[in-house]
Amino acid sequence: MSEVGRPILIGGCSRSGTTLLAAMLGWGEGRLTVPEAEFKWELFAAGAAVADRVDTAKAGALLRADPKFSLWKVDVPPTESGTVSFADLMEDLVARHARVRGQSAQVAWVDHTPGNIRFIPTLNRLLPDARFVHVIRDGRAVAASVLRLDWGPNTPSEAARHWALQVAAGLAAAQALGSDRVHTVRFEDLVNEPQATLKSLCDFAGLEFDDRMVDQRDYALPAYTANQHGLVGGRPDPGRIDAWRRQLRPEQIRSFERLTGEFLDLLGYPSVYGVRAGRQPTAEHYREVAGAAVRRVVLDRVRRRDRWRRVEVGS
Repeated sequence: MSEVGRPILIGGCSRSGTTLLAAMLGWGEGRLTVPEAEFKWELFAAGAAVADRVDTAKAGALLRADPKFSLWKVDVPPTESGTVSFADLMEDLVARHARVRGQSAQVAWVDHTPGNIRFIPTLNRLLPDARFVHVIRDGRAVAASVLRLDWGPNTPSEAARHWALQVAAGLAAAQALGSDRVHTVRFEDLVNEPQATLKSLCDFAGLEFDDRMVDQRDYALPAYTANQHGLVGGRPDPGRIDAWRRQLRPEQIRSFERLTGEFLDLLGYPSVYGVRAGRQPTAEHYREVAGAAVRRVVLDRVRRRDRWRRVEVGS
C-alpha cells in the first residue's frame, strides 16, 4: 500500500470553517491534516511547474523562500536539475510531513487551503484521485469575522465581493465536475448537525465515520493563526451562527447586501435589506474608503508583522 492515500481538498471563502472541517475530517487512523498549501498554485505562477511536471530546482527555491511552507517542518526536496510529476511532489511532501508529525497519511491527507476553491479544474487534473469539499457560510458571518483581522477585506463591500467570487467558483466547480467529485457543505449544517454532516462527507470521500470526529482533533494549529482559530479545538457552537447580527452595524449589513443583491437568499440565507439596500450615500462611501486605507497602511501592517515574527522564531 502507498505511504500516502487520497487527497481531500477543502476550499471556500476564508473564515467559512475550512480549518474546523479539516481538523474534524482528518481525525482518525491513517489520516493527516496538513498545513495550508498555497504553494500548489504558486509553483505554476512562478514558472516552476508546467502542465503536470515540476522543475525540482525551481520548486526547491520557491519553497525555501516561502514562510508558510516552513510550517510543514520538512526538508525541501532535492534541488538537482530534473522534473517530477505534481502528484509525486505532493505525495513526497505529505509523506515527509507525516513522518515529522509521527502520524500516518496512508488513508487520506486533508488540505484546507481556502484558495483551493479557485483552482479545482487544475487540481482535479493533477490529482485525479482527489475529492473536493466546498464550504459555504453566510457571507455576513464571514465579513464579521474577517473585518477584525489583519488580512483580507477591510470593508463590508470588499468582503461582499470576495465572498461572492469564492462561493461562485465553488458552485461552478460542483456544477461542472458533479457530485462524485465536489461535495458542498454548509458551515451552519456542520455546526448544527455535525454527526450527519460528517457522515455524509465521509461517505463521499470514502472514509470511515466515527462519532469522535465531532470532538477529537489531531491537527496542531500554527502559532501565528492560533488566535484566529480559537474555536477549532472545541465542539461546534450553534450560538456562533448568528453572531454577525450583533457584530455588524446596520450600515455594514446594508453595505454587504448592497453588493450581493439576493445571492444570499438564493443560498438559503435570508437577507435583512435585500432589494431595499438601495445606493450607498456618498459620505458613507468615502468614510468607508478612508477608514480602510488607514487600516491597511498602518494598523494591519503592524499587526501582520508581529504575527509573522512568531513564524520566524518557530513559536
